[in-house]
Amino acid sequence: MDQTEAQFNKLLAAACADPNILAFWLDGSRGKGVITPFSDYDCTMLVKDEVLDEYRNKYEQLGNPRIDLSVSTFDQFREYAGLGSPQAGHRYNFAHLKALVDKTGEAQKLIDEKGSVPSPEAPQIIRRALNHYINQVYRSIKCTRDGQRTGARLEAAEGINPLLDAIFALNGRVRPYFKYLDWEFKNYPLLKPPPIGWARTHCSASPSPDLR
Repeated sequence: MDQTEAQFNKLLAAACADPNILAFWLDGSRGKGVITPFSDYDCTMLVKDEVLDEYRNKYEQLGNPRIDLSVSTFDQFREYAGLGSPQAGHRYNFAHLKALVDKTGEAQKLIDEKGSVPSPEAPQIIRRALNHYINQVYRSIKCTRDGQRTGARLEAAEGINPLLDAIFALNGRVRPYFKYLDWEFKNYPLLKPPPIGWARTHCSASPSPDLR
């Protein structure tokens, strides 16, 4: 056991024993079990409101560059990475994570919620993503027509993210970071998409008027 692992184990033991610490888990690659020699210990700790400043001072500066610990309250974590928020792109960080300490039983529920696409919002997310994708294809075609090969490739490449957004949202899931894409397909295969009629009803998409 190296020094960093020993220090992390002390943090975990403290999270288990300290009544002011309500939840604790590993984020990043270690949280998903995708561990390489370069994997750091990215951690989140949820504490009672009244000790937030004290515990941030105590735990967020550990002096070990391989341990990155964020301390928050439950209310702060609830607000973080909501759909449509500036941090919405961080939602995949919570996919496939399991809380190591969850004394209230609420932390895991929030983690699961943030790491997925809620059913009520899925059709709108899919529709918006498909519109974006179709627009990128259309722009790429126009560049090809005009002999702009570099532009055509770049416009097409920009359509990859919204296409993946739509594909994964059809399964109630968040688009993975590219680093995890192969791992995701291997360990959590996508289900078959819904019938074509469902997609036409709920997720119709077309180029924006200014691109026609």
